[in-house]
Amino acid sequence: MSDYSNTNDANSEILVSVSCTSFNHGEYIRRCIEGFLMQKTNFEFEILIHDDASTDNTQEIIKEFWAKYPDKVKPILQTENQYSKGERGMMLRFNFLRARGKYIAICEGDDYWSDPQKLQKQVDFLEQNPDYVLCFHDVDVLLPSGELKSDFITKIPEDYEDLATLAKVGNYIHTPSVIFRNQVQNMPAYALKATTGDYFLYCYLGQFGKFKHLNESMAVYRYGVGVWSQNDEFTRLFSTQITNCYLAKYFGEQGHDKIADLFIDRISQFIKNNIKQIEKTHIEKLAIIPSINLHISITLLEERNKLQNTLLRIKPSIVDNVSVGRLVGIVCERIMKKISKGFRK
Repeated sequence: MSDYSNTNDANSEILVSVSCTSFNHGEYIRRCIEGFLMQKTNFEFEILIHDDASTDNTQEIIKEFWAKYPDKVKPILQTENQYSKGERGMMLRFNFLRARGKYIAICEGDDYWSDPQKLQKQVDFLEQNPDYVLCFHDVDVLLPSGELKSDFITKIPEDYEDLATLAKVGNYIHTPSVIFRNQVQNMPAYALKATTGDYFLYCYLGQFGKFKHLNESMAVYRYGVGVWSQNDEFTRLFSTQITNCYLAKYFGEQGHDKIADLFIDRISQFIKNNIKQIEKTHIEKLAIIPSINLHISITLLEERNKLQNTLLRIKPSIVDNVSVGRLVGIVCERIMKKISKGFRK
């Protein structure tokens, strides 16, 4: 691993740390870094880049910028791919923990910023509004065809500022639009296991303040380039549920039971809506907290036809107002008696 992160550390007056991760982004990384460097600010910022042993020319391009801007560009260039070794949470592990800024802005290596005033506008807002922990904005979406369109992926709800809304409806914040207060030092170790780490991050930050949306596009998200947008809908939904499990675990540990229940309800709804596609291996990955533990869920899969028939006999009004997870507990009371004591938690 090549690490230039401690080079020229004399200037400690860094207000913003820009965090970027890359892997085989040779086609895109130049424009991404240029978007960082074009920022016009009245404060100092650093650019932290982690490349996960790219096999194309990504690292050569990063080294080129490091040579030109050694006081600003601070890369970590892996010689072995960390993802293939089971490592996750690259931004948190390799960038956030070395960030010196009061604020952290994020952008992955295949996206880019399009407004030179982006950082200044967001920092100005956060400096003037201490009750807000995160600021995001609109993005344009670049299709594989080269067509640039207004965001068609996310829909921002009216009450978007609160954590409860983010927990209830899911992620509506695009990664290249985000800047937040540097309050990540106490994130739990299992945050690295979250499959949608950006969503875990936003929810974690939500306990410290509100979210602010700026109604102008200042970045571009490349659609169909990253692994996430290339996955099918079921895979994306399932990955989100794994993150929801860890979020339910975290907020439950913090005593925020109402927030934890929102994540549990979404997991339960996912299982209900996708019961025909879910296999044992899916349930094993979701078996993180007792509410959806392995021995109940596997037995539930074996009895799923009986369960579905039972749910259909319940009045729709009850189904709407009681989480599926709690209904499962009632319906499966008989099933629980068949589970050996050795599998109980």
